[in-house]
Amino acid sequence: MNIKLNKARLEALHVIVGAALHTFPPISMSDKLLYEIVDKINDRMRDKIRKATYNNQVGWGLKLNSVEAKAYYVWFNAISDRVQLAEHYRYESIIARDIVNLIDKEYG
Repeated sequence: MNIKLNKARLEALHVIVGAALHTFPPISMSDKLLYEIVDKINDRMRDKIRKATYNNQVGWGLKLNSVEAKAYYVWFNAISDRVQLAEHYRYESIIARDIVNLIDKEYG
């Protein structure tokens, strides 16, 4: 699955995923697995953003294989149930929810 984003949307997604990863550490073994997968996705986003600083690109895509996409979907839904991230991160939450909806359309 290739999700097309611009730089601002990729940065916003990186911000909310990073904030959620630091705010909600994993509790159970299944949470730890989801955390590891989403943390790797977040690392790839960070690397893309850093690389984009030196390149003059217009669009950035986020490639997720089926396991990563499903893990992100489950993880984000679990996190959004725990707390309303939208209170502090409105724009970022909209983008993250858009990604979840795209994953749901693709694999749901």
